[in-house]
Amino acid sequence: MKDAPNATGADFDRISYLKGDLGGYPGTSTLSAALYFHVNTDVSDPAVPFVPVTVKGLTDNRWSENTVTWNSRPGSSGETILGTVKVNKAGWYRIDVTDFINRRMADRRVTFRLSDESTQDRLIRINSKDHADDQPYLVIY
Repeated sequence: MKDAPNATGADFDRISYLKGDLGGYPGTSTLSAALYFHVNTDVSDPAVPFVPVTVKGLTDNRWSENTVTWNSRPGSSGETILGTVKVNKAGWYRIDVTDFINRRMADRRVTFRLSDESTQDRLIRINSKDHADDQPYLVIY
């Protein structure tokens, strides 16, 4: 999802949302959970060595991928910063989400927001569930 230039300059805000259902996990807590996502483009600008992708866990799960727009995207109320991943090339990236998953077990649904908070404004493509081979996924145990 990309908006018009942001209020602080001519850079664009670029955001991806991922939604997951924990209903298939039998437990009420987990020892470890990790979100894996695949980026299919390198950062090709030599002036920008990497794009810092901040991953946040959201409590707003009322959105649908079929209808979400910039104006109807999930709210930031109750968001938790889970960490930042330095993306510099195509490939798989991982971030620990154990604490967030444990807090969301009662609801059994999770939403993640991936964004470039530093507004490097360099395009990186994060694969969605619609990608043939490299869909994002959670590993929980």
